[in-house]
Amino acid sequence: MEKEIAQLNKKMEQLSVEVKKQEKDNKKLEKEKESQAQAKMKAANNIKLEGFKVSYKLNLQVEEAAQMLIIDSKIGISQVLMQSKQNIDILMIKDNLASINRIDNIVDPNI
Repeated sequence: MEKEIAQLNKKMEQLSVEVKKQEKDNKKLEKEKESQAQAKMKAANNIKLEGFKVSYKLNLQVEEAAQMLIIDSKIGISQVLMQSKQNIDILMIKDNLASINRIDNIVDPNI
């Protein structure tokens, strides 16, 4: 009986050592993932915007009683700030499929 207890205690110690090793490896992996994520963010933040331009065209659509604003940008539209006194519906066209994103009234006292 004592031999079995001694064997079980030895096995528990071995398992404890393995668990500690696994925890150490997991922490190392988490640190590596975090440093990779930080490196990616740093790279994304280092995009040079010095020559950054947004060009646009504003066309009057008489038949629809609307104006069409066409924005051309080298960065994503989510990075471009638009400000208007009127409600804006954004029509995204990709692969000949269109979707409308409505921008609700947001009262800005500065406008």
